[in-house]
Amino acid sequence: IFCLLAQEQEAKACPHLLQMFGAFSDVMDTYLVTELADGGDLFSFTANSRKPLVEEQVRSFTWQLLQALQYLHERRIGHRDISLENALLSRGVVKVMDFGMACQTHAEDLALRYFRTVGKDTYRGPECYLPKESEVHVM
Repeated sequence: IFCLLAQEQEAKACPHLLQMFGAFSDVMDTYLVTELADGGDLFSFTANSRKPLVEEQVRSFTWQLLQALQYLHERRIGHRDISLENALLSRGVVKVMDFGMACQTHAEDLALRYFRTVGKDTYRGPECYLPKESEVHVM
């Protein structure tokens, strides 16, 4: 998934995915070189806000997350770990990150794709329990 997304991101095809510039590894770990998203994650942004977010801001963040999901789903990629912690802010733009649980829909057996336990319980979509597609449930 990383290689596929990295190739497509060379053209900056989706502004709502954290752009990856490269990767390297040593004996123990793999390191990703990504764009800087200095606004932190959406969970911290909302939790640390001194006042409730205005409706326009919530609408904007939601729309941007949906744009990222649409881009991925058009390429038959399921993120499988969408959460506020995996959405970063970069100058007010939402950037989805952490594709460690991602898969392409044709890459796995249907039953494994739907019934394998992945992601966080609080954000897990109903397709993890019932065989129905619905990654937007987390929105």
